[in-house]
Amino acid sequence: MASLSIPNGVRSREWVVAEGVAGMLEDIRRFEEEFGERPLLPYDSVEECLEGFGDIAAKMASQYTFPAPDPAVKTEDKIIDGGLKVRIYTPKGYSGGRPVGVYYHSGGWAMGDVDGDDAFCRSLSKGGNVVLVSVEYGLAPQNKHPGLINDCFAGLQWTLKNAKALDCVEAKIFTAGVSAGGQLAIALALKALDEGLDDALVGVVAQIPATIHPDGVSEELKARYTSYEEHANHTIDTARAMRAFWKAFGTLPTDPYGSPLLHPKIKHLKKVYLTVAGHDTLRDDGLLFREKLEENKVPYRFDFYEGYPHYHWTWPSSKLDKPREEHNANLAKGVQWVVSESRKAVEAGASPGTFLSLRVPVASLIPCATMKNSDGQILHASKRNANQAADIHKAIARLVSPSHDFIFQESLRDERLFDDALFFWALHVLPNRKKIILKMFDAVLTLPDVPHVALLRLPVDARVTKPQSTYDERLQGISSTLNTVRRELEAIMTQDEATIPQIQLLQSILFNGTSVLESGRTVQQGEKIKLLTIVNVFFLPLMFITSNFGMTNMADHAGFTRFGIVLVTICLSIYGFIGFASNHHGYTFMRMTMRRVWE
Repeated sequence: MASLSIPNGVRSREWVVAEGVAGMLEDIRRFEEEFGERPLLPYDSVEECLEGFGDIAAKMASQYTFPAPDPAVKTEDKIIDGGLKVRIYTPKGYSGGRPVGVYYHSGGWAMGDVDGDDAFCRSLSKGGNVVLVSVEYGLAPQNKHPGLINDCFAGLQWTLKNAKALDCVEAKIFTAGVSAGGQLAIALALKALDEGLDDALVGVVAQIPATIHPDGVSEELKARYTSYEEHANHTIDTARAMRAFWKAFGTLPTDPYGSPLLHPKIKHLKKVYLTVAGHDTLRDDGLLFREKLEENKVPYRFDFYEGYPHYHWTWPSSKLDKPREEHNANLAKGVQWVVSESRKAVEAGASPGTFLSLRVPVASLIPCATMKNSDGQILHASKRNANQAADIHKAIARLVSPSHDFIFQESLRDERLFDDALFFWALHVLPNRKKIILKMFDAVLTLPDVPHVALLRLPVDARVTKPQSTYDERLQGISSTLNTVRRELEAIMTQDEATIPQIQLLQSILFNGTSVLESGRTVQQGEKIKLLTIVNVFFLPLMFITSNFGMTNMADHAGFTRFGIVLVTICLSIYGFIGFASNHHGYTFMRMTMRRVWE
């Protein structure tokens, strides 16, 4: 089975160093620890991905109990024109009068079927109170583009024609899907527009979608399209697997149905509910599509799951119950918003965790320096990330700057000797964080008269007004400060690049198997020496007193009274001093006293 195993032993957290899961939320980490590995598909072919996914599914089935199909949703399978299979989902108590949804299953265009997404379709149908038609399209590579798209469109046409028979609003549909199915939901909505079905299409529900072939990303967008590198192995749809799926799909990188981000009719979409996962290879596919919606003033609703990987709500672990409930609640609201006729009613009940576009570009609301993708939700996620980063920095500071009671705490000492995970995680990850910051300077910050950033100015009258002049002066100062910070970051990176090889060499010397073993033996020998020292110190005053009394001409009538008094007085004093000097407070007192004496 291909996945990231979590080893045990002295370096049980070294997987953090290798895979960089900083930023992942705790419930995902607990799930991976419970499952014993991170589900991954690190393969370069569809055949290997199929086999690997089968292994993951088998292990899931052996460890977890999958819930039974929700009886609150009725299903019916049909074979439609062209031999395509569809499954119709109808929630109990459905009273009609809503558009019907056309759903496309996930699986990288080359895996999956209607059974694989059955549980999710039931949740979507029930939560949104809509009838859903799931289309089992022919899979790539046997049915590559445009055959796959044609199958999906045939399912859409059948659904549109039978909407009234399904007790839905006649000739009104929306498209829906997750992952590759999310890409198909967007692509088929745009194809419907191309085919003159503008009036029929009410909206799109696209969850964690692919929106552009990685080779179709323009030079202008590449600086903001980095998730294939940043999260190449953090999620089941690894960068290698996605490349294999795109190859199987068979679309050209700039084909508007393969890369719907490039389609010219995005501006004609009526409503879009979009979700993005923060630790997903497809993160930037979703964020760039959101930018496109905003640029074209398309009404949309957006949920951003910071710290979560691709399809996080599907794993049947109790560790993920809370995020699964949150996701399903957001999905229900998103679907209801897409199919609703009155936007005002939905906006009035919008939750703080979502964002509704009000057909106003973000840039027009900010009268000076601005950042793309800046809305309340992403800023909130950024703040949470900053707090996490601060905690990590504190942990690293504690790790590399041990307290002065280091020698008295065995657990602390052993952690410094053997647990290098946090330190070497920082070694690998923090330089990349600096590079990301520099990319933000280059591609995101929008300040005037700065050659390495894009210029975004408010539309103002051609005449230079006094407020505009004031803004320019303020921005010039900000620009100068940011340029200084940028140069400092570049200097730090240059210094890091020279230092990192030395640290890595030290790591290889200190933390190879032999060195760790020898260090362990040294610590064990130290424990034995400490025990012998304590025994010797205990008997030393006894030997001194006994020898002293034995070598003197002690009178017979003195007896043992004097001997006992001397013995107790001297031994207790010496033992008390040793105990005082062997703890944190005594050590601190002696250290400060000696410092005052020498000063």
